[in-house]
Amino acid sequence: MIFSDRAEESIRYSTPVPSDSAGQQRTEFPDRAIGLTETENFRMLLNSDDSRTLVDGERKRLRDTVKVSPYQEESNGLLFPFLIIEAKSNKSGFDFHAIGMQTIFAIKRLLQLQMDLRTATGNETFEPLVWFIGYAGQFWNVSACVLHSTRAGRAEFHMITVWEGNLTKEDQALQILLIIDYIFDWARDIYRPLILAQLNALSMEEILYPDPDIFSTIESREPTWTENGSQETQFSAPERRLSQSFRSNWPWELDLVPHGVIRDASVLQTRFLGLVLAEDDVEDFLLSFQSEDATHSEISVLLSTLKDSWRVTGNTLFALECEWTEESSNKPFGLSPQSDEIYFLKIAIQMFIGAEWEPVRQLTYLAISEGAMSKFINYVTPKTNINAHLNNVSVTESKITILIQQLREQSIVDNLTAAMSMVSFSNTTHSQGKRSRARRVLMKADWKFDSSHIVVDFVTIIYDNHKVGRREPRDHYLRFFQTRRKQTVRFSGTRIWPHLAPIQLDQNGCVLVDNISASADMPKRCLYLVQGNHDQDKASALVKFTSERGLYYTTIQLKSSICSEEYSRYLNRSTSPNGYWVDKGNSEEIRNWIREIEQRTTEGTAGAARQVEYIDILSEDSSSEKDASMSSD
Repeated sequence: MIFSDRAEESIRYSTPVPSDSAGQQRTEFPDRAIGLTETENFRMLLNSDDSRTLVDGERKRLRDTVKVSPYQEESNGLLFPFLIIEAKSNKSGFDFHAIGMQTIFAIKRLLQLQMDLRTATGNETFEPLVWFIGYAGQFWNVSACVLHSTRAGRAEFHMITVWEGNLTKEDQALQILLIIDYIFDWARDIYRPLILAQLNALSMEEILYPDPDIFSTIESREPTWTENGSQETQFSAPERRLSQSFRSNWPWELDLVPHGVIRDASVLQTRFLGLVLAEDDVEDFLLSFQSEDATHSEISVLLSTLKDSWRVTGNTLFALECEWTEESSNKPFGLSPQSDEIYFLKIAIQMFIGAEWEPVRQLTYLAISEGAMSKFINYVTPKTNINAHLNNVSVTESKITILIQQLREQSIVDNLTAAMSMVSFSNTTHSQGKRSRARRVLMKADWKFDSSHIVVDFVTIIYDNHKVGRREPRDHYLRFFQTRRKQTVRFSGTRIWPHLAPIQLDQNGCVLVDNISASADMPKRCLYLVQGNHDQDKASALVKFTSERGLYYTTIQLKSSICSEEYSRYLNRSTSPNGYWVDKGNSEEIRNWIREIEQRTTEGTAGAARQVEYIDILSEDSSSEKDASMSSD
């Protein structure tokens, strides 16, 4: 669970407040307060070092420097309460002003917790907000409570009534249910990630904060449309290639026609390409270029790419490869990196739609050992210190493997959404705006969405140049792998890219997507079958239904791994629909596509019938021969 509550427990004020009975009081007992549960990610953040304490050379946990609960005993695990509920008997009548005055100081205390966190991070976009529900019998009031900073530097408190009503009236009872549902949706999708982001900014650790126990975000999935269970195509080492063209035994995927194609959205292609250079590989690698000028140019690109890389061990590279490819053998790609050697690592992860309308998930990485990096730097600019050229952060393997695990836990809809958006992100480092005692700027490792394709292009070009005809490269420093498998229907985590609007399926569990850069050698559009079980003879009806009632989506297909400037501007594009298919004026193309599907379906049915008839004839002939044999006996 991600929410928790406390009933009639004392909230302690930072300074005494006026009281009618006792002059001044330091505590208040609201009827109920609801806040965030201290899940594993919160626990990891709060137990990590506060980056601000490193400036003074004294390490302190974030838990000891940031106030996260208004309660005297913080062991109860209720963090940053966002909702207070106060109830009164209806015998005394409904006086919301009196109810509010009784709770106002407790509300201010909760707002102050958020304001203190905002001040610590310096994030002005984080606006403190606490909800207040007060009621007496059937009369209810919902208010939003906020703090605004004035020009004079003071914080002004505002309580804004957003709804009030009588629960004995059916429509107003429904309204309050919807409002409470909205408050908890807001707390789950906006408030909680914001609190985690603020703590993340103060922490020396980097936590990828979607927790696996947020059950309210788990999506139910119907079984996928194919009768086959889990299908997977693995290749032995000589056959692992990025240029491999896959043809499948799933009948829908053979329906490649000029106007469109039908695809099972659960089939995902996973690609992996890596360039790992140790010190002993440098001479051989330099000789692979055709001239000194080409060598100098490419090494300059390599060094520029690694400026914001991460420092990792060879063991981390090995864990990255095993986690992404889901192979557990000791040497999945021949030579495994030495565990005690330091590498500079740059990763690019992309999702896109391939040339045959198949969703693709691709990881490309460049890793250069410390010894190799020194040689490359001296090759371009002799007598340059490696530390003067790079500004890196050391990270552990969990920083990478946790992200990969979360990528694998995304649903079919989320992966298709990301592929249509051409999601692209990479690892980076950035300044925290603080200095250590040695006056060095403190750097932090992070992931970022970007439209840069330099890493992918550089490694892919090296890979292509080392191929001879159709033979894969035999150089041990090039890693390559590709697999094609059905995704499971299980969804065990939150969406890793919540900024993307998930694609909306029609009533049949389908979505129709147009290619805005279509060429003559590729089908113009694709109908993805996401949910439900569909017979092949219903193909034309599915296309007709979606084209008449479905939302209009577009994407770009990538024919190769190299992402040219023409395509880079489409990376991380919006997935919002562009209206409805019926409004796009391409009804004639859709009708032609439906006719092509019906023709193929008819031909396929006739062929199957002829085959069955042929088998029946053989069976009759065999039976006659058997009867004749028995008669002769």
